[in-house]
Amino acid sequence: SASSIAENAGSSLTLTATISQVADEDVTVNLGLAGTSTNGTDYSSLSSITVTAGQLTGTASFTPTDDSTYEGNETAIISIDSVSGADATESGTQSVTITITEDDAKPNISFSSSTYSVDEGESTTITFNMSGYVAEDVYVGLGIITGSSTAVRDVDYTLSTGSVTIPEGQLSGTRTFVSIEDNIYEGDETSVVVITGIGGGSASPAVENGEQQATVTITEDESVPSITLSASASSIAEEIVAKNYSA
Repeated sequence: SASSIAENAGSSLTLTATISQVADEDVTVNLGLAGTSTNGTDYSSLSSITVTAGQLTGTASFTPTDDSTYEGNETAIISIDSVSGADATESGTQSVTITITEDDAKPNISFSSSTYSVDEGESTTITFNMSGYVAEDVYVGLGIITGSSTAVRDVDYTLSTGSVTIPEGQLSGTRTFVSIEDNIYEGDETSVVVITGIGGGSASPAVENGEQQATVTITEDESVPSITLSASASSIAEEIVAKNYSA
């Protein structure tokens, strides 16, 4: 039958084994299963096809499993591993490839919040949320827009950029933002973080939800400076200059 089927088709493809001559006993065709899909997980378990004695064909159903995990299109390469009964043999090298077409959209990735706040000397967690499951680890690039930030990395805070991992089977990944305590009044400061890219084992297993940007505010813990004015003394004598008069 057809060489492709949608994951959510709700139906099956038929695999047919045909022998060239009617036999007086059952012939069992043991199947070899390969490809990017997994037998018993991405489709119902397959192992063999039996051609009943007196018949020329035997069939098995290929039924894809509908799930909510994005995997992209997957293939099932079905071959003949061995044949038993009636001295039957494989005709050359037999193989069929079936493509299971993905019905789920790629999940999107967002910051858990567009704003984070942390007291000076404390830490906070920046979280990436993914809208659906993916059958592999997803790597989210984290960057800083320095031109839009008033805080300076490694002076006012520490933050590892580069990839944040959302493990397979998980819906989030995190990175720790640690502010640095000092005794200098600077007022509240900000760092603007962005997603710089998304990758994984396949080309792009997930996508950024629009253009993601989050602002981390470091709340100043020093008191606002106050200014006092003083003099070295509270009074001073007026200087008298003597003048010499002559006739």
